[in-house]
Amino acid sequence: MSTAPSSSIDLSLGLEGHHVLITGGAGHIGRVVVAAFLSAGSNVTSLDIAHKPEDQILEPQVQPHHANHPKLLAIRTNITDPESVKQAFDLARLHLGDVHTCVCLAGLDLSVLSKDGLIGGDVKKWRTVLDVNVIGSMVIAQAWLAGIQRLATPHPSSPKHLSLILCSSEAAHFGTPLIPIYATSKAALHGLLRSLAEAVPKAQPYARVNAVAPGPVDTPRFREECAADPHQFYVDAQATVPRRMPVPVEDVAKTCVVLASGNMSGSVHGQVVRVDGGKTGNLVWREGEVGQEGSGR
Repeated sequence: MSTAPSSSIDLSLGLEGHHVLITGGAGHIGRVVVAAFLSAGSNVTSLDIAHKPEDQILEPQVQPHHANHPKLLAIRTNITDPESVKQAFDLARLHLGDVHTCVCLAGLDLSVLSKDGLIGGDVKKWRTVLDVNVIGSMVIAQAWLAGIQRLATPHPSSPKHLSLILCSSEAAHFGTPLIPIYATSKAALHGLLRSLAEAVPKAQPYARVNAVAPGPVDTPRFREECAADPHQFYVDAQATVPRRMPVPVEDVAKTCVVLASGNMSGSVHGQVVRVDGGKTGNLVWREGEVGQEGSGR
């Protein structure tokens, strides 16, 4: 005799009242990720070096698309400075309670880096990018882990939602020959992720660690770059992308929300989730390009 399927599966995110700390919250992607967690009912702290002290927000934001959402706190923070990060976490905890989830979006991305290639790469620039993209993520991970270790008994609504989400990139998989430091920094996060995936559950059995790896994201900056270079849209978002389009910012934000939700991703741990429209690689040769050897045909 067959058994009827259960109709009692909880499909809610379960993130109401959950405290999410997001680095890079003032950026093109960060602002949307902040909005997504607010829409899920979470309390949100946004850390960004672009925030000004006078811009700190300690009251609910009343906006047409986020009316009556929980509190949002914005703090100017340098993620490469452990003391700045500690002060930010202390302030976040003071106003919104223990931090349960961290989403590490802050970093130097392709839009702010020059195309120096490997031979022309500036060692000082390499150190700066590694400091922000890798060391900065590590500093945030340390602060988050120290905080959740203090939760001897996690908040009743939060055990399934203790989560760290790193931000990698398609560049970690395929490289960026004109800006190799970017790909190197994002690939380094994979090693950090693998290490944290083993270490974190030993410190806090409820906690999970994952990463998102977006392809070209349809931000205003990406549109500006494509307008300046008519071939860029095709090269980055169509030539090797089955869906033939850049990634909507909302798709990155929703993926972060789902990964943060223990209801939705309770057994997803130590994974790099690619949000890239199925991208298969880089377009190595543009039409008309010829290498040092061969005809280029």
